[in-house]
Amino acid sequence: MPGKLNPSGRLLYGGIAACLSILGLVLIVFLFWLVFPVIIGLGLWFFALLFLNLAMKGRTFRDWNEEKIAKRVLAKKRG
Repeated sequence: MPGKLNPSGRLLYGGIAACLSILGLVLIVFLFWLVFPVIIGLGLWFFALLFLNLAMKGRTFRDWNEEKIAKRVLAKKRG
């Protein structure tokens, strides 16, 4: 796999995921009567899940993003 993470990188991505999920929870819980903080909180949870998934698989964000762009280009060529 081209973008392999070492154990400290996995720990870093896990820490980023934990911080994003806590920040999202704080936004949702303390500012639940406002619409925008709830939407931003849910978006933070999405990115937290993304980083947690990357940490579990041991992939870098750059590798994931390049694969996503390549799939999009391939889909345009097919369609």
